[in-house]
Amino acid sequence: MKNRIVFLRTILMVWSLALYGQAVYYVSPSGDDAQAGDSLHPWHSIQTGLNRLEQGDVLVLLGGTYREKISIPQDSVSLRAATGAHVVLDASGLIQTEPVIEITGKSHIRISGLEIANNIMNDAVGIRVSGSGEAITIENCIIHDIHFSADPDAQVTEQTNAQGIVVYGTESQAYENIVIRNCELYHCRLGYSEGIAINGNVDGFEISGNRVHDLTNIGIDVIGYEGTCPDVQSDYARNGRIVDNEVINCRASYDTSAGIYVDGGANVLIMRNLCKGNGWGIEVGCENPGHESTQIEVRDNMIIENSETGVALGGYDYPSGSGKVTQTRIVNNTFLNNDTQNTGTGSLFLTYSEDCIIENNIFYTQNDDLLYAEGTAVNLILDYNLYYDADGDDTDNGIDFFGTSYDGFSDFQSRTSYEIHGLYASPLWQINVEGIPHLTAQSPAVDTGSDSVGILTGETDFFGNERFFNNHIDRGAEEYGAPDGIKKSYLSLPVYPVPAGNELHIESMETGFYLIFSSDGQLLRSGMIKSGRVDTGRLSKGVYFLVAKSGERIFRAKFIKK
Repeated sequence: MKNRIVFLRTILMVWSLALYGQAVYYVSPSGDDAQAGDSLHPWHSIQTGLNRLEQGDVLVLLGGTYREKISIPQDSVSLRAATGAHVVLDASGLIQTEPVIEITGKSHIRISGLEIANNIMNDAVGIRVSGSGEAITIENCIIHDIHFSADPDAQVTEQTNAQGIVVYGTESQAYENIVIRNCELYHCRLGYSEGIAINGNVDGFEISGNRVHDLTNIGIDVIGYEGTCPDVQSDYARNGRIVDNEVINCRASYDTSAGIYVDGGANVLIMRNLCKGNGWGIEVGCENPGHESTQIEVRDNMIIENSETGVALGGYDYPSGSGKVTQTRIVNNTFLNNDTQNTGTGSLFLTYSEDCIIENNIFYTQNDDLLYAEGTAVNLILDYNLYYDADGDDTDNGIDFFGTSYDGFSDFQSRTSYEIHGLYASPLWQINVEGIPHLTAQSPAVDTGSDSVGILTGETDFFGNERFFNNHIDRGAEEYGAPDGIKKSYLSLPVYPVPAGNELHIESMETGFYLIFSSDGQLLRSGMIKSGRVDTGRLSKGVYFLVAKSGERIFRAKFIKK
């Protein structure tokens, strides 16, 4: 029924646009607000242009730097960069409002192709959405240097905050259908806040294809029960997808900082993300007592070299000091060399949970701490995982599991009812130049996972391959030998020069997200397309495949590096 309602709303939106018509207006730093606002006679002020739009209209920003903070005053409008233009909203010295772009209680808004920078003040925000409404899309934007203070050594407290993109559902009616895709967010001093946050009464969201890196706190956060919405029964983000993102080097020295964090959310899919070099890789928890995170799926992710644990699951101080986690599954993920600071939490850190499943994962550590658990786990299923540490000696491994210590995996397996089908064995993989592991045919992870975890509609492994192959599922984030699902039905993408040098140019695509694969299917590089260019300087001579995504379209091209 919900899908039908969304479909009908979409049809109504199309009809409304047809009714209002679609006019396109232009703004330029060298324009004049007294002009007509067409491409030859653009307006000067973005806010003036927005104030003159009617429903269905589009405001196009011509290339250049704009010194404005703006708000969206009208439903059903789009704000985008001109094709091929480099558009910067530079907030240097502007302190009249916290966000550079503010959307309050509006619906059917699209923001596309903008660079937002240099908003420096306490509670600074790149883009803030609040209130209630539906259908907000933020895509192909670059946001950086959003700082709570101009002083890089400023003291951090719970009152010092900055955010890249935040959506607050503050009304009893939910904000619905939020899309944040193909954006890059980096170099922000966040204090006690997050890079991308969905907070409060938000029902239906997608955070996909983004590159979030080099932040001083949490990368992506889904939040509930902070009092954002006055109706406590609706005060939580739900029914969302966090897929195909890179979250790298989001790390705080003053607090726990996960690459991806669900704190009091419900029905959230976290799939095919790369979480590397953060404080914690992924955390599913609930900070507020009396509440829970529930029905969270963590699947097919690569979680690599995070400074503390790879994944944390549970309420850290339940019941008096925190909520709990229920009905959550952590399945088919690969964990490589987490806990680089040797905190003792290893790859897996468990606190209070109920009815959770942890299966088909690969936990490979660089030290002797395999997993750590405290508190209680009610009806926990922990099985079919593969463990290994760098020295290959299980006798010196430590497992501290809900108050009992075990001397290695074999001791843990023999003295508990967990990991009946678990393995302590080398995954026998190869690690590519980007630090991403690939299974080999000899790996004990191949075809030995539990098929009971099931396959979600449209699910692939981390590399886009079919998730279920050869009548069995593999342990970890890769399905060895499976057909490459992401290369099917790709649109052709013209690129030049051929052969390529240090840059590859893409026709008709100024921004987006790209992946570069070797000729044998190994993922080598990924990042954001900038001004229609992809950096190929670090590639050696050879044949490669480029996969690029812009909006909902996915393209593929074969190229040669000279």
